[in-house]
Amino acid sequence: FFFVSMAISMAMLGLESFRCRLAGVLRFIRQLSLLRLLPRWVRARVRRHHGGWKYACDSANHRKWLAPALEAAGLREEEEGWRGTAAVRWTLRKRVLPDPVGAAAFNCLPQLQLLDDKALLALLCRSFSRTAPLVTHVIYGEWDAARLAALRERWGASACDEPRWWIIKDAHSSNGFSAALFDRLSRPLEPTDVPGGYCYVVQQYVDRPLLLGGRKFELRQYVLLCGDGAGFTYSTALLRLASVPYELRSEDRRAHITNKYVQTGWESTSELVGSLDDIEWTSARWPGYERLLEASLLPLLRDLLDVLQPLLERGRRAAPASASPLHFELFACDLVVTAEGVAHLMEVNINPAFGAFSEATQAALVRPLFADLAALVLLVAARQLALPHRFFTAPPL
Repeated sequence: FFFVSMAISMAMLGLESFRCRLAGVLRFIRQLSLLRLLPRWVRARVRRHHGGWKYACDSANHRKWLAPALEAAGLREEEEGWRGTAAVRWTLRKRVLPDPVGAAAFNCLPQLQLLDDKALLALLCRSFSRTAPLVTHVIYGEWDAARLAALRERWGASACDEPRWWIIKDAHSSNGFSAALFDRLSRPLEPTDVPGGYCYVVQQYVDRPLLLGGRKFELRQYVLLCGDGAGFTYSTALLRLASVPYELRSEDRRAHITNKYVQTGWESTSELVGSLDDIEWTSARWPGYERLLEASLLPLLRDLLDVLQPLLERGRRAAPASASPLHFELFACDLVVTAEGVAHLMEVNINPAFGAFSEATQAALVRPLFADLAALVLLVAARQLALPHRFFTAPPL
């Protein structure tokens, strides 16, 4: 029936119009890299629950975006919470080997939690084939004498051609708590630069970033990876800008680290920020985004999804229920853009926060993203429908 209706649509609308319909609710549903493409549509097997379809969400920050789209389609929240029999589940407490508790759609894929480890991500990025990742060294704290000595020796050699500027950060923390800028030509690396027994990444710092109005920014690109390996990225990205002008030798951390905690301490305003609109843009405000997407972001994201293949395949074997295309991860890639217009992956946030956003960001990015995600995956699972035309995989790029 699906293929008959597809042929009728092609005849009625014309091929080009039909291709536009295939893109559907995600304006940019372009295939990044398929780890495995199923040759048939997968029909979700879901029990219909007494009183209608239900969803469960254990995150208040995500529920406020999910609930409008799901409830408008007739779903209602499971009264028993996580213990109930919801067809759609969204969790903030993810596990390396998830248990979907019988849900048809579930926002957790096996093994992908490991991407929060910046050291592991750095090792994976070394296998990129299309793009050049940031040079990154891994040191296991001040007691890792062997790696410290090796890096000191490497940087002390007159023939060393590695970058001058680096950012040192805890491999397992976020929000810029531990990040520190380091100039390898100013002094040798010391154990006090990597205190304690934590794992640190010493990552190449882009000292000539692309600036917007004289300020540094980082790009947060949202990626959807499904249980069958199909990967998609969203057509709108989040730009997080510094509140002070960029100067390489500035000792003000706000010039270098652009997340909200460093800029405002999670507040909506600060002495330099009148409103979140000052430091939070969407890509619609930046004319260069579309060119960057085609020329740099897509090759990088293809590389990332390719190196995730072994993790995902092993995870599917350990947790077979997660192989469904209606199980997924929605994660964020945080990127820096060079002055030459090349994007580099800094880290991955497997559980990105969707807390406080400006009204402009909510309208242009957050609400449409969750509405599109619901139409693309969640409602398909809940209603036991075949995959709609808007989930049809676009031709390879």
